[in-house]
Amino acid sequence: MKEEIDLAYSAGIIDGDGSFSLLLHRSTTKKTWRSFYEPCIQLSNAFKGMSEYLYEKFGGSLRIKKPQKEHHKVLYVWSLRSREGCKKMIEKIFPYLKLKKDQAILMLDFLNIDHFDQHEGEKFNLKMKNLNRDILFNPLGFNQQSINDSNDPIFWSYFAGIMDTEGSFTMKKEKPHSGSISFRYNPVIQLTMVPVACLNYIRENYSSGSFCVPKANCTGKGYAYKMNLCGKLNCINFIKNILPYLKHKNAQALLILKFFEDFNPVKHRRAGVPQEILEFREDVYLQMRSLNA
Repeated sequence: MKEEIDLAYSAGIIDGDGSFSLLLHRSTTKKTWRSFYEPCIQLSNAFKGMSEYLYEKFGGSLRIKKPQKEHHKVLYVWSLRSREGCKKMIEKIFPYLKLKKDQAILMLDFLNIDHFDQHEGEKFNLKMKNLNRDILFNPLGFNQQSINDSNDPIFWSYFAGIMDTEGSFTMKKEKPHSGSISFRYNPVIQLTMVPVACLNYIRENYSSGSFCVPKANCTGKGYAYKMNLCGKLNCINFIKNILPYLKHKNAQALLILKFFEDFNPVKHRRAGVPQEILEFREDVYLQMRSLNA
């Protein structure tokens, strides 16, 4: 079961931030020149541990991509390019993929052909590019949401892989309003994706959270799909379910648990929230900012 859980987590990572592609490779020697396509499964992520996890599990290579702009983060890139390595990985994670199954199938078809000319390789490359484009522009909406939460560790491990790549655990600090004089601190758990397939899989197995389709000018179609989770009970139950499977954002999840476990609601205090409680909330807020930075 542990192996299945790890593979479901790996599939969540690939569905979240991973990619399948076919790269044109040129080889030159003194006497010959030839070009051919080679498979590439890749993950580019700001969390170093994500790339290292895939490297330890499937091999391949690791490199650091320096930021192109001052406000960008350093990215850690894992890639797998050997034909045998790509084939073995796909065969292992394929049962758990939800978003990029078609790309995995196409790459297997490519790998099962021993020899073909460059024209045939270009056809595969074009098909792969079309598949990668189509998942971004698929017009599907949300499916009906389940009324029960799944107890399947495979589902929660996959969900953890998605959260470790595309999800976020944050604290919002809001200015006083509605007559209060103290800042408000609210934990928020979010998952934002351009394709909807992963969120629909989550909705089929998870009953909480609010889902919406906000505008997103940074995407090709101008919007994305989002899951928001807030409120004490919802956040605590979610974290307790997913925490055993998170590998790289478990510190943020634990911090939200700590916030709620030590949270002391204050009502009807015209003088504001006591200083020691404000200091605790501010400390948690600053710790969360530091972790996410």
